Amino acid sequence: MHMDNIDDNIFEKGPFGTIEYAIRLDGSRPAKDDLEKLSKRKKDRRKYSILKLVMKQFVLTGDLPPSKMDGYRNTKLRKFKPKETYPLRVPFFTVGNRHFLTHVFEKREGNAFIQEQIKKAKKIRKEHYQVMGWSDDI
Repeated sequence: MHMDNIDDNIFEKGPFGTIEYAIRLDGSRPAKDDLEKLSKRKKDRRKYSILKLVMKQFVLTGDLPPSKMDGYRNTKLRKFKPKETYPLRVPFFTVGNRHFLTHVFEKREGNAFIQEQIKKAKKIRKEHYQVMGWSDDI
């Protein structure tokens, strides 16, 4: 896929890298769509603002405390989590200093739901690698 405007694919950037949207084979960017919906819904604007601040802090400092970011066990995925009171989760994967958001979801109880979200994030990651022409061992 050819991106005419690469900045359109960047959510945040700073001295410690960029946060970008993962691109699916069909050209869609689920995280971009999800985040745009959050930013436009009045009831979700505060959640969106806090999430954006967490991601901005990450690219400005290169790190976040475990309360705001952690990994999924046995995967190459991590997740942003803005606040315990906001159950939003944003899975992402990293290539060099580029961090690619897969999608956004609200955390629910139950291992099956989490496994379904991890599976979705892995699929988006795999498709993004195909779109970019990267091998999986980058």
